Amino acid sequence: MPSSPKTNAYVVVKVYGRLFCHWVPLGFAYVAFSLGCNVGYMALLTEYTTNDYWWRQFNTSGGQTFVADIFNAKINLGQSGPFDLYQSPILKNYGDTTTFIDMPPTAARRHLMSTVPLEKAVMTIRQNSLYENVYSIVAHCWVDFDRRFEMAHTSARQLRCAARQLTNAGVYMETMLRNVDSDDLTLSAG
Repeated sequence: MPSSPKTNAYVVVKVYGRLFCHWVPLGFAYVAFSLGCNVGYMALLTEYTTNDYWWRQFNTSGGQTFVADIFNAKINLGQSGPFDLYQSPILKNYGDTTTFIDMPPTAARRHLMSTVPLEKAVMTIRQNSLYENVYSIVAHCWVDFDRRFEMAHTSARQLRCAARQLTNAGVYMETMLRNVDSDDLTLSAG
């Protein structure tokens, strides 16, 4: 086995004079002072950054919760239209750091399963863009009203559509396509 030639590496250390040795502790002191000022400034800012308005000791969580509670109470009573916020007494402390919105567990399902008048549904489809309508969560069964092109995600779903959904305009993609602005339809990619 051939031996490799040995190389010696030398490191040259240049020793600075006494003048430069005094700057090293001052540099460390400067870094420590700078970090201390940063920590102090962050401690000072924590009171101001607790809300979106940058006001000290201002709690915004109660206002949003109060408005949501009022709207939920009016929806649960079946009221619609304008109403007075000052004549809606709700006995709750909105000054706490955490307040929760009061809502019955069945409210979302009740709202989802409620019937929407045809005029309102068509108006909503026409006001939305094609992008918003395409990405709404609808399980379409057919592309066209003549039911030539099926598009349910499984064959079992397609059979359920044929049995129960023939008169439901929401399961036909043509319903949405006919009510979208034609310029939006022709200019959309995809």
